[in-house]
Amino acid sequence: ALLALARLRGSDSSDSAVQEEFEQIESQRRAKAADLAGTSLVQIIKEIATVPTYRSRFLLVMTMQTVAQWTGGNGITYYIPEIFEYAGIVGKDSALISSGAYGIVKLVFTMVFAWGLIDIIGRRRCFLAGLGLQLSAHIYMAVYMKYQPGSGDNKSASDAAIASVFIYAVGWSIGLCTVQYLYGTEVFPTRIRSVSYASSMALHWFFQFAVVRVTPNMFVSLDVWGAYIFWALVCGFGFVILGLWAPETKGVPMERMG
Repeated sequence: ALLALARLRGSDSSDSAVQEEFEQIESQRRAKAADLAGTSLVQIIKEIATVPTYRSRFLLVMTMQTVAQWTGGNGITYYIPEIFEYAGIVGKDSALISSGAYGIVKLVFTMVFAWGLIDIIGRRRCFLAGLGLQLSAHIYMAVYMKYQPGSGDNKSASDAAIASVFIYAVGWSIGLCTVQYLYGTEVFPTRIRSVSYASSMALHWFFQFAVVRVTPNMFVSLDVWGAYIFWALVCGFGFVILGLWAPETKGVPMERMG
């Protein structure tokens, strides 16, 4: 472990800074083993609910998971061919080709985020910029779907709608497509990390199922544009609440997160 840590830090295992960091990790590992000896799941859950700092971190990550799913991310991804047709792309084949391009954009920007942006400009700036792009795209799509749904009469409006779908993909990819997973692994102390993160991922998959299940119904009952209004409201809520609440964790060792 010491050799791996030294390699990660680009140094040597005899480096005092590497040895100090290794000792901090090892100390926490021993403390975790002592803390969890004879501790029940019920006791851990009780601590999450009653210890203020644990409760605050837990609710922050759960809020992130909720906002991430209800901004429309996976609902749009699952039904992207239909959305491109709503935006004015004619024909199933063309919509499928555009869907492939949408997937490529998401892949590329998620990789850029994961391999660069996240540790250069920070988690907060990434998810706030992402939510801002998502919100802008949703507002435009709501207006477009209200007044020009799939119409070929206004090509400029249709082209802008198609562009906004890709702008949304960029915002989703550099923000809450991934950043909530990082907060879930970073902000919890080892004593409650496994229970808290498992709970957040259970909520994630439940909401992903719910979003994918209700999106077609929202398109029908809310005339498509209403779904975009709903997603825009969630983006706006997330931008404000998470912007005020979520700290920057870039560069903070997990051993010092408290």
